[in-house]
Amino acid sequence: MTVNVAVGKMQKLILADSSVVTVSSGSTFSYPKAFTKTERRVFLTNGKALFEVKKDPSKPFSVESGDLQTTALGTSFTVQYNESYQWEKVSLYTGKVVIKPRNKASKQAPVFLTPGKAYEYNYGSGNMSRFDVVVNDPIGKPELLFEHTSLNEALFRISSYYKIRIDFNPKTTLSFTVNGDFSNQTVDETLKNLAFIHQLKFKKTDSLNYRLMKK
Repeated sequence: MTVNVAVGKMQKLILADSSVVTVSSGSTFSYPKAFTKTERRVFLTNGKALFEVKKDPSKPFSVESGDLQTTALGTSFTVQYNESYQWEKVSLYTGKVVIKPRNKASKQAPVFLTPGKAYEYNYGSGNMSRFDVVVNDPIGKPELLFEHTSLNEALFRISSYYKIRIDFNPKTTLSFTVNGDFSNQTVDETLKNLAFIHQLKFKKTDSLNYRLMKK
């Protein structure tokens, strides 16, 4: 089963094992009608999803996204994946997960997360960070609310949310951060405001493509 969530919408799914998945705007998510006897495996092709996994020690729950596989037994976490930028981020709220490369030939070591830790992976390189699980609880929070978020991550998320492409140089925006709720703005308004804050400029090349650059 494949779900493509329309821009500005959100869809909640109850899987065969009673796990709950909340799929965000612009995301594509696939799951089986029934799980096998040994595992529970789902796929986030693009976008963001919140997973509230029903505990079952006999059947690990795995999310396949881009280059990564995130596995849990019973826990809550978000997975974000933007195929265009090869960017992924896993944030853990409760329980424990292990993140491994989907390519079994990879020599990359598994990454274990405990609550309040996140793992960001971009173009073959990963790094860990911490966050406040209470302040940053995703349930009921606006999708485009940024709190001391890097501009690069904000642009990755905006791109997924609106199903658009934003061309920019991540190296030139690496030190910029974003605060504020942009949920009730159009994508043009959002990019205009972000460009103004950081003394950048943006250009709309067509209905689905934008360019963000230095003035």
